[in-house]
Amino acid sequence: MSAERSDKELWERLKMGDEMVFKYIYQSHLQSLFRYGRQFSTDEELIKDCIQDLFLRLHQHSHSLRQVDNIKIYLFISLKNALLNQEKRKINYARHVDNLYKASETSVEENTLERAEEALASSQRFDRLTALLTARQREIVHCRFVEGMSIPDIGILMDMNPQSVSNVLYRSLSRLKMELK
Repeated sequence: MSAERSDKELWERLKMGDEMVFKYIYQSHLQSLFRYGRQFSTDEELIKDCIQDLFLRLHQHSHSLRQVDNIKIYLFISLKNALLNQEKRKINYARHVDNLYKASETSVEENTLERAEEALASSQRFDRLTALLTARQREIVHCRFVEGMSIPDIGILMDMNPQSVSNVLYRSLSRLKMELK
């Protein structure tokens, strides 16, 4: 309860333009945001760019921010959306390259398209064990065990009810346990 109250107070001070609060929020959430971002992309520079853009927008629009109860969840959702938007742009770019290839039908463009598709595929690989889980399962496991988030907070972040989060977490851990045997 005090953490929620503290987040509300910090957010209000951020909305009033308090630079010290901005720095505190940045420093206290930077590492966990980076770790969380790695659940959606293996491109570390992209993750860093999205985090930087997120904090730039916070700083530039601090006076018009909506009220939030949990800063970490707000930042995680914002980062997740930014990374997913970047992935959509990559896919659209790959489609654009594909259309260019079809229009010209040259072998040079075919090789370029193949390399672009290979690069996209390799940027989405996960390590051997977590690759066995679905994206939702990986995200829940990460939030729970790496970020130390509570089941209700994960539910808010992922727009799921807490019982569903618990069920998915249990199935994920059972799957991992079975693979480790």
